[in-house]
Amino acid sequence: MENKQNRMSPIIESLQRFAAIFSQTVLIFSIAGILLAKYAPQALPYSTLFDPDGKGLPYSSVLQLAGCSIIIAVFSVVLYSEYVQAKIRFFLRSLLLFLGILAITSIFAVIYKWYPFRKILSWLKFAMYFTASFATMHIFITIKLKLEWIKYNRLLKNYKARHKDNLSHSDYAK
Repeated sequence: MENKQNRMSPIIESLQRFAAIFSQTVLIFSIAGILLAKYAPQALPYSTLFDPDGKGLPYSSVLQLAGCSIIIAVFSVVLYSEYVQAKIRFFLRSLLLFLGILAITSIFAVIYKWYPFRKILSWLKFAMYFTASFATMHIFITIKLKLEWIKYNRLLKNYKARHKDNLSHSDYAK
């Protein structure tokens, strides 16, 4: 029974990671849409992603974003799986994630005409904002991981110190 639970753990972990990435991606797209409607309403008529009247996202856009988010989540789960994670360094994995998400999002943007294909300025702004957002996210994640590493090393050091004291006071130390 315990063996089955151990085999299910990676599946559950992958599903949790998938759900987290999916919801984060949808949230990021939604926030971007809100900011665009509020601060750059003149750009709304150029994109099929948003309603031209600035009242939100049409259902077709919500489904397009959901599809894009599903593919990004699957890509991320595979990229951060135990097998791939053991083979590739953190920075390279992050770079692959960036390029993969950029490619997936760009493909969806072309297929569903989120940006006018012939307006190079809209694509440059998309790439610039995407890169800035990803870099910001990467910096925060790196800092979080570094702080967790420091915390767990401190806890391990405390555990080893207590364990060493317990061994020296046991009957085996005599």
